[in-house]
Amino acid sequence: MIQAAVLLAFAATPQIQGLVDIPAGQTLLGADLKEMTELIEEKPSLAGVLGAEVPRSTIDVAAFRIGTTEVTNEMYLRFVQATGYQPPMTWLVLEAAELQELIRVEQKKDPRWTFNGLAKAKWWDLHWQEEGRQWRMPPEEALMPVTAISQTDARAYCRWAGLRLPTEEEWVRAARGDDEREFPYGAEFDPARTSHNNTKPANLRFKLLPVNAMPANASPFGCVDMSGNVWEWTDSRYKALPGFKTFQVKAKDKKKYPVLPAFDGSSPVVRGGGFMDPDIGTRIDRRQGVMTVTRAEIVGFRVASSMQPCANLVTYSRLDTDVRVLNALPEDAIDPEDCIGLERRRLADLGPVGAARSPVTLKGLEETAPPENYAVFDGYEAIAVAPLRALDFASLGKLEQQAEDNPVPVGILTTTVALATPNVTAGTYVLAYLPPLEDKTIIALGASLPAELMEKAPKGAKKDEERVGADFAGLQLLPKTEYLALVDENNVIVAAVPLKKKPLMGTFSKAKHEVTVNLVSGALDFEFRVADPNGRKAFNFSLPLVPLKAEEMVAKGYWDGTSYSVKVPE
Repeated sequence: MIQAAVLLAFAATPQIQGLVDIPAGQTLLGADLKEMTELIEEKPSLAGVLGAEVPRSTIDVAAFRIGTTEVTNEMYLRFVQATGYQPPMTWLVLEAAELQELIRVEQKKDPRWTFNGLAKAKWWDLHWQEEGRQWRMPPEEALMPVTAISQTDARAYCRWAGLRLPTEEEWVRAARGDDEREFPYGAEFDPARTSHNNTKPANLRFKLLPVNAMPANASPFGCVDMSGNVWEWTDSRYKALPGFKTFQVKAKDKKKYPVLPAFDGSSPVVRGGGFMDPDIGTRIDRRQGVMTVTRAEIVGFRVASSMQPCANLVTYSRLDTDVRVLNALPEDAIDPEDCIGLERRRLADLGPVGAARSPVTLKGLEETAPPENYAVFDGYEAIAVAPLRALDFASLGKLEQQAEDNPVPVGILTTTVALATPNVTAGTYVLAYLPPLEDKTIIALGASLPAELMEKAPKGAKKDEERVGADFAGLQLLPKTEYLALVDENNVIVAAVPLKKKPLMGTFSKAKHEVTVNLVSGALDFEFRVADPNGRKAFNFSLPLVPLKAEEMVAKGYWDGTSYSVKVPE
């Protein structure tokens, strides 16, 4: 008889190379109303823009991680090469004759057409995959921030790297720290520290610079270039800051100007200002809304991460979850910080990466180097389960009764790797509870029984053609067996995993919520809890998963961190 011991190892999540740990704390969000009023008096034409920065409030921000630098061209190149994703239009290679012919063709359609801005971005979207089209990441720009990246593009990169974009509040905390500074490096603007429209020396004005070209332009936590160089996407929407009220300002021309910012909840916020902006545009409090799909050569991004393993993955996997399948708004029903999972983040060898760079030949710019903890991400693997915040049932009996006709969602499973058990491809699935069912009910739902049981099924048992809900077609179930079903975005049950034990209710604080690398069974055992309506008790569900590459992944030392236990045979 094999006996087994569980070796528990729960410790602080290890540091991630390329990111800075930002401790939990308070920070000032928004600009001072009096100061902004005085500025609007001087510049009334900016009333709407500057008014969006007020009022100032003190907010609490949980611990998180953020990129030491903006994402560089060489970082993004790794992503494009690995995934085949669309390269930025700044990498387009066009000979002079090709460019002239392109302009001639397009101006036949529209004489006003020019090959820049939004027109260039739209053209690149349509033509980047054409046969013979050439692109190349300029090696002399390897350490410059990647630009012409939409928020959609930035999120795609983050998902591939196992990261996410920072929220607006996180960005401000990383830039400002604990005091009232107006710029990441201090209270007063310094043109020699900031890439903007009046940089010193003068020949660096209006220039995109390599990351860390101005090491003195660092925040209290060591994040560089948060003032100027490129605007940076966040994951927050361009809404009014807490406590905002419309107001008006009497300017020096004696006219009264209403302050009515053009807030747009559909547009994300960009922060930090860029190399085309004046000094006031590079303040920490400067914020602007930009359409999600915009690709501008003054906008890049910086990555961030939650401290909880796999929370980044779950944050974006919620976007893949259909509200009609989950029966709830994913953003409201699922808390990424409550997920459990295993992850492995890969980093590129900086030797070959650095060897592929060419020196930056820009007069007035000294030889630059990235920060000490600079890293180039090289992909990510993860398997995670995120429960619903709560179920509407206070007892197992009520849960079973509700699930008899349709499986009841209890959370989501998201995986970047294919699984052998259950047999599913990488993706995001709603996890739904199926109670013990009679054979007649299984057939009525549209599922089938094993062949030997079908022969014994009640005569006349048939599929209920009037039934609506999840599609059971192709699914084989055993009678009187509890399952967790995996439901895809089309409300089709693609697999069902038998539960090891009944989801008995217990005290929430004592309910198991953990992952075990089970070397005895050769599976990754997920056991998660879902609260009852009052939050005092919880249902417990167990879900054994076996990756397709089980020999690699169900092993000691494969996964990062120590947020899981290992069960080994004695």
